[in-house]
Parts: sequence; C-alpha cells; structure tokens
Amino acid sequence: MKKRGRGVCLVAHPGGTRYGGGDPNQAIIKLKLDGTVELLIGTVDIGQGSSMVFRQITAEKLQVALDKIGMITADTSSGAYCSGTQASRAMFSCGNAIIAACDDFIRQLQQFGAKIFNTEEENINIDHGFVVVKSEPEKKMSYAQFSKYLFDQGDFVVGQGSYMMRKFRPMDPEGGFFEGSGNIAFGAMVMDIDVDTKTGQIDIINVYLAQDAGMPLNKIICEGQVEGGLVHSIGMTLMENLYPYYPETDFMPKSFRDYIIPTAKDIPQLQYVFVGGADPSGPYGAKGFSEMGTHYIAAAMGEAIYNAIGVWITSLPITPEKVLRALDAKETCNNKGE
Repeated sequence: MKKRGRGVCLVAHPGGTRYGGGDPNQAIIKLKLDGTVELLIGTVDIGQGSSMVFRQITAEKLQVALDKIGMITADTSSGAYCSGTQASRAMFSCGNAIIAACDDFIRQLQQFGAKIFNTEEENINIDHGFVVVKSEPEKKMSYAQFSKYLFDQGDFVVGQGSYMMRKFRPMDPEGGFFEGSGNIAFGAMVMDIDVDTKTGQIDIINVYLAQDAGMPLNKIICEGQVEGGLVHSIGMTLMENLYPYYPETDFMPKSFRDYIIPTAKDIPQLQYVFVGGADPSGPYGAKGFSEMGTHYIAAAMGEAIYNAIGVWITSLPITPEKVLRALDAKETCNNKGE
C-alpha cells in the first residue's frame, strides 16, 4: 500500500562569511591596448558559473560589452588574493572586490582624462566604451584610443580593489543576534512523497520551492544551482552511503557501480520561484545561496515520512530497509500497547 505524505521546511544559509577570521578578496582590472579590459582574480570557478557573473559585473560597471571583458584566474601567490571558493562567498566577496576595482579603474580614467582634455576630473565620464567630457560630449576617446595615448606617454590604467566584511559585534548571549556573515539567504520548500509500506520504497511526487537569491545576476546560472543542489540533496537523502554498516566497513562501495547516485529517472518535477529583493550589501543586490539547495530535501523528507506513515527516521540515507524496520518497530509498540 502506498501512503502520501507532505513535508515542509524552511532554510537559512549565510553567505560572504567571516566568522571572526579574515575573509578578504582582491581584484585587479587593467585596460589593454586594444581597448578591452582584463580582470585578474584568484577566485576559481568550480562549476557554479562565477566566471560568467564576474565578467557580467565588470561589463555592467565599466559600461562595455561582455565580449570586451577577458579574465585570468591565477593562484593567489601570483595573482589577486582570495580566501577560497567555498561557504557561498565567491560571488558575494569577489563580486564586491570587482566593483571596488572598477571604481578605482574609473577614477584613473577620470584623472588621466582630465589631463588629456584639460578639464576637471568631475567633468570626465565613461559612456559605453568611451571616455567623454561631460560638458562637451563631442570630445571623447574610445577605450582603445585612450589606452594607446597613455601607452605612448608611458602610462597605463590598472584598477585595484578589495573587499572584506566590516568588523562585527560578538553574538548576543541573550537574544542570539549574530552578524558574522555578509548576508543570509532564505528559502521554503513543500514536498509530496509516496511511501510503499510493503517495500519501503519512497517516491518523490512534487517539489515546490521558493528561493531567496537577493537580486539574481544571471537567472540561468541561479536556476542551475537550485536544480543541481536539489538533485544532490536527493542523492544524499535517499541513496548515497559510503559505509552502509558503519562503523564496520563491510560492503563499502568501491566504484560508482556500487555507490548509488540519482539519475535522470530519479528526479521529480521541480517547481521553484525566486523571491525576495536586492540585498544592499551584495554586488548589485545579489546573495550567495548555492549551497543551501542541498539542505531542503533531507529536512522535508523526515517530516513527509512521518506525515505519511507515522514514523520518524533521523539518519541518512533513508533507505527502504530503514523504513521497513521503523514500521516493524511501530507495529511492535502498538501490539504491546506502548
């Protein structure tokens, strides 16, 4: 017999962490002779799409086309420093560092532009790849012309920027208030499952998710992170087990033939929306949120199982064997009148 259950969970996840230690990021931006811009950072893209977003931030701030932005990701001993691609901090911390480097880049354009056009720095503006005199818009130079002129004078433009969270107060021992993270993303999920009481098999029927990402800078990438995180969470919750008889190592998986992970056939219909608004501390209002996608399924699954068959399972993965054992224990208790 299959029984339907519903689970609900709320998730909060910090991004741009500091937690008492240093968590800085640096960025370097230089103007090349051909008028393109090169971004040098130490934050590595490990598949989450940050390289694209970093170029988007740079292109938006400097008002140039995306294909005019090059990027070099070097190690932190030879390039710009980064505390690491972890803790949902990459986009938040490096993004803010890039904006600071862009501001420095623009200041240098204004300084050099004021000398070239014999005017005040405040009268120099940037406009879609041109350095322009505000009061006389016909006086302008493209980034390529500007860079070539500076090169002939022995000058160049290299913007530098860094970001680290401000110092924060220690945790309030009474109220628990804590400001040790750059921002906090929130989310809520409702999940429907079917539990087969004869086999212990669990089928996920529906997943409904509302995800706070601040202002999504690249919605396609954000969608990929949500879907990838949920699939990861399904595997962690229902299948993946390196030590099935822990602490014994009997039947420990030796390859992916033995270590079970989700396939396309295991993925239910995922329905989600992005909610919330721009976060004032994030680059263009964005928040780091990708890790929290792995939190939802496990949290909601336990409640959904209880809602369906009246037993709590509190260890992962939740296998059919655990479901059947829990049902047997429940039946034994009922028979004893406990």
